[in-house]
Amino acid sequence: MSRAAIRVTLAVVLALPWSTAFAQSPPASELAEPTPDETSEESAPDDTAPAAGEASEREPSVGEGAREAASVDAGPERAPMPDPAPEPPPTPTPFAVEGGVAFEEVDAAIVRVFTVRQVEMEWVDGRRVRRAIAIPKGGHGTGIIVDPRGVVATAKHVVAGARHLAVRMPGAEGAVHGARVVYEDDDLDFALLLIDSRDRLPHVLPLPETAPVLPVRSTVDVVGYPLDADRNHPQSSRGIVSGALEEGKLQLDVTVNPGNSGGPLLANGGLVGIVVAGSNVDAGYQGLAIAVPIAPVYRAYRRSLRDGSLRRAQEHLRTYDQSRRAVVVDAIARLGDEDILQEAEDFIHSVESTHRLDRFIELAEDTTDPDLLAMLSAYFWDAAQVMMERGDGGVLPRSMREGRGRDRAQQLYDLARSVARRAVEADASIVVRSPFMEYLGGENFDPVRGSGTRRRRGGAFRSPTWAEPRYRMVMMLGILIPLAPKGPDEDSRELGSGAQIAALFPFTKLDPEARFRIAPFAGVSTDLYGWSSNYPVEWFLGPEIGVMMRAGRQAGITFLAAWTPGAMTYRAGCTPWGCEETGVDGTLAMARFGLFVKAGRMFFGATLRIGRPIGDGERHLVLTAPMFGGNF
Repeated sequence: MSRAAIRVTLAVVLALPWSTAFAQSPPASELAEPTPDETSEESAPDDTAPAAGEASEREPSVGEGAREAASVDAGPERAPMPDPAPEPPPTPTPFAVEGGVAFEEVDAAIVRVFTVRQVEMEWVDGRRVRRAIAIPKGGHGTGIIVDPRGVVATAKHVVAGARHLAVRMPGAEGAVHGARVVYEDDDLDFALLLIDSRDRLPHVLPLPETAPVLPVRSTVDVVGYPLDADRNHPQSSRGIVSGALEEGKLQLDVTVNPGNSGGPLLANGGLVGIVVAGSNVDAGYQGLAIAVPIAPVYRAYRRSLRDGSLRRAQEHLRTYDQSRRAVVVDAIARLGDEDILQEAEDFIHSVESTHRLDRFIELAEDTTDPDLLAMLSAYFWDAAQVMMERGDGGVLPRSMREGRGRDRAQQLYDLARSVARRAVEADASIVVRSPFMEYLGGENFDPVRGSGTRRRRGGAFRSPTWAEPRYRMVMMLGILIPLAPKGPDEDSRELGSGAQIAALFPFTKLDPEARFRIAPFAGVSTDLYGWSSNYPVEWFLGPEIGVMMRAGRQAGITFLAAWTPGAMTYRAGCTPWGCEETGVDGTLAMARFGLFVKAGRMFFGATLRIGRPIGDGERHLVLTAPMFGGNF
């Protein structure tokens, strides 16, 4: 039906009452535009058409009826309806649609860049033990495909110090490629990579040969993968150009987050820069970002083509297949965050899903690269530590309550050890790069040894002498038994029984599961006893400095030696030998020795103190037995 016929029909419908209009409306099928076949049939000559002057017996067509009704019932002729507004230009074909959001072709050229560096280590206090925690170092940023042969531009700090690189294409099923750094600019903080791709890439955001001039306050877009490395498509934010910095970088008024580094700065859909930094909130900066203009990036790209850097990188990638390593790097970057530790904790609370850990176990079976083995070992170790801490707080899985939690913790603990040893066997120098590998992969591994290490001549490493802190205090309580007492005037007198309490604070806290430990300590001991006189109460208080040596783990022997630089004795009243005031004995001759049998956290034994009371009396011996103690 023609537009004129439609206008006439609408005019008739608007002029008639609503009931009449609906009653005389033709079926919807007749309102449809004729198909090409129908049009050709209607336009063909009809042999049965009546001759001129003959009355036609066929029903009028819809258009004819509408025109006739318009001439009879419509009254005065209405003005024709205006032509519809021109249709808007078609929107670009979306590259992908996710959650009701369409991503365009430019988003298809923006990739994720993952890096693996090394594994560091920190000591943290748990409920009962001080634990060694691995700190895997890696990261993720954003990159831009600027050449279909696989050249990617990104920020230099994203790939700085990386042992391995992986580039993941957009989308849930985005391909993962190994990559190699081709060019780095330390001053402007940008880099060029070449990814290991045998085919030309279909989506590219090319580098412009002529850099555009950006007016101040002009609108720009920043695109990248902020915060979450597992996002399938890049995210966008909009801001303005606020100025230029002295070193040639652009200052932007736009919000960016970790992960945006290396992403494109777009103006009118074209590439005009690379984002390299965001606001330093700790320094009080907010809402600012820094970008490198595209001109120096283009010059570096052309230089890499001329000097053969890209060709050499391509030959290296084709000689040494990076695909397997790239898959491991990709999994570590996307799965190896704090969620894997939460997964380990949830397993203790009867949540059975451990798909991240299971995936890492699969990767560890086939991985041979020492740096990747170190990263996987770190996650196994940390997951086991979380399970033990949430279990009973012990230092070894066998101390946990029997059950699936202990079995899983033991599996991860053993995996961490075995994978670490494989890493050291593959590359012995990894212990120099990674403090965690030095701790876990060495021959003298001790789960509770000290956080410090000392290097021998020749580069070999050994464990520290002092024990790694575990307990913060040693308490002892015993019964006093006099052996050789003397009064201040050298007259013999009997010393009654009493009690002794001591609190010792090791400089390095002893761990009951270590085989042999030496720990210096400082503390205080006090005695309460009586003389066989009318005024029996006497109180002794003295500081102590000494050393404890222990052999054995759950069961063993502990030796204690201490001396008292000064002592104070208080007597309640006077003795038959006269009244004496409270004083401080400055002698250095007072000492105490002890020998104990240890069982777990508790121990029992005896101590012997050699000293003298206040005044000029002879030395006396005081035996404290039995004496009980414990680590706290």
